[in-house]
Amino acid sequence: MELLLYCIFPGAGLAVPSFLTGVGGRPLMTIGRASLRAAVSHCRRADLNPERETLQTYGRIIEWCHNHYTAIPFRFGYLLPDASQVDRLLTERHTHFEALLEGLQGCVEMGVRIFLPWGTPGGPAEEDRAASAESGLAYLNARRRGFAREDREGREADRLAEKVCLALTGLYRRHCRESRGLPQGRLLSLYFLVPRPAQGAFREVARGLSAQGPGTVLLSGPWPPYNFVLAAPPLKRPTSALEEQ
Repeated sequence: MELLLYCIFPGAGLAVPSFLTGVGGRPLMTIGRASLRAAVSHCRRADLNPERETLQTYGRIIEWCHNHYTAIPFRFGYLLPDASQVDRLLTERHTHFEALLEGLQGCVEMGVRIFLPWGTPGGPAEEDRAASAESGLAYLNARRRGFAREDREGREADRLAEKVCLALTGLYRRHCRESRGLPQGRLLSLYFLVPRPAQGAFREVARGLSAQGPGTVLLSGPWPPYNFVLAAPPLKRPTSALEEQ
């Protein structure tokens, strides 16, 4: 049975409590190497379903580790064949994980999402459907107008993101963002790595953004810093005895 990796945290400190059970109800355990430990549990691939209970179990373990340590959370479904491969991961990527933990120390993730309705009624998807019933030239012209509008809205989202970051200056260490078009408008999502003592001030400033407009503002968090953790770099391919000859 393979091992499901939940998170990596510093090797010193409290152990993971016995009342926490992993996905599939199997015991949670830790594997340590030097100054790092990994929280894992045995797992069958069939257990990796996206059902609510499964995801809650997975998230609860990461949440506990995040609240008691500086933890590097892994996305759901990161499997390793056995304990020796967990050991390899901790050994080969020790420097990478140590640097990541240092950057995440004492921080939480906060999210600010802003929904920006399209500037004209209907939205690009509706206009495209209407234009498709007309001549080919009308359709191409509608598409061209749609692309131009999306470009304008994209630039507006960029300006708004800069405005939000400026308002929150001094309350976060790092940020990242994404923006995507929807049939009704554009969704701007910003994620901030916030020191725990600054959470209250961050919330107060972020909530004040709603009154300034434009768009509808949704504040979320605190969460483990998922958006500030890259996927673990791949392990080096082992060299077989035949290849060494």
